[in-house]
Amino acid sequence: MKQEEFCVDFNYDDLLHYANLLAEKLGVPLINNEVTYPSDIAEGFSRFFKINEFMSYQVVHYTAKQRMVFKRFPTEENHITITFQDFTFAKCSRHDYDCSEIILNNKSLGSIQCKSTRMQEHVVIEPGMEVKVILVLMKNHWVDHVLHDSVSKEKFIRYLVTQNANVRKEFLSREQHKLFHEVFTGKTFTLLENLYYDGRIFSLLETFLKEVLTKEDTESPFLFASYEDIRMLQRAEVYINDHLLHSFPGVEFLSRISCMSRTKFITLFQKVYGVSSFEYSQKKRLSIAYEFMKSGKHSVSDTAKVIGYAGVNNFTAAFKKEFGFLPSELTGKIKENDY
Repeated sequence: MKQEEFCVDFNYDDLLHYANLLAEKLGVPLINNEVTYPSDIAEGFSRFFKINEFMSYQVVHYTAKQRMVFKRFPTEENHITITFQDFTFAKCSRHDYDCSEIILNNKSLGSIQCKSTRMQEHVVIEPGMEVKVILVLMKNHWVDHVLHDSVSKEKFIRYLVTQNANVRKEFLSREQHKLFHEVFTGKTFTLLENLYYDGRIFSLLETFLKEVLTKEDTESPFLFASYEDIRMLQRAEVYINDHLLHSFPGVEFLSRISCMSRTKFITLFQKVYGVSSFEYSQKKRLSIAYEFMKSGKHSVSDTAKVIGYAGVNNFTAAFKKEFGFLPSELTGKIKENDY
């Protein structure tokens, strides 16, 4: 028996137009610019906000009940989307400048993608997948109304517009992770809801733009890598993710299974994932530790052993560096709803 599937074809010429299209496709009303998914398709919502004629954004939180396929087609105008999400692009079957089919993976510390709407995209969400997304749409020429410094404006246009933006950052920073989390957990008064959301969206955008605009001209945030290179790198990515509870396999081994020289592997992995392969492995292992500690069922020492740390002190130091607090403090922070 064929699995049920929800599909929607759209583009991002206008986010509120997409909201109406999504509501119509789901067969539900659009109430106060919010879509609530039918229970047989997903459990959750998509909310849409318009800041001004140049900027709008979407806040999405749902758990898929059916397989969901979103096919985004190119726009004529060169708008920009910046997407903050709690998942990563791990094991994507295709990712290049013409099209990307993205298979989502929840076991991550989040990621950011900045793309031109002239690029098409194909996103597949499997049943049981929890999706948290903040997508900001910036209309063509928005940069003229946002960036007033000529140097920053020129750099942003050069990086993200004239070269058809495809910037991908694998992990959210601690500050970005906190702001992102607040969008989905904050308790607001109805009259202040838009102000609350707008403030955090602008702060998230500021952190991302700083990362892009403070890069030296010799550095590039783009994925200047062929589809074949990305596919080969994913062999290393898959191996790391499948062996997170073992010791790090080493750069020599990972470069070998990626069919690359050591130098090319080190350079390309850093460019694509934003961290070295060792740092990638450590961050993934610490994300497992975070979930262990968050459950309240595991001690610090047991968690340290499970993810391969020889001593508790090394583990607690690495955990605090990654998340900003000790593992023993996590349970209290979750209960207080401070994180």
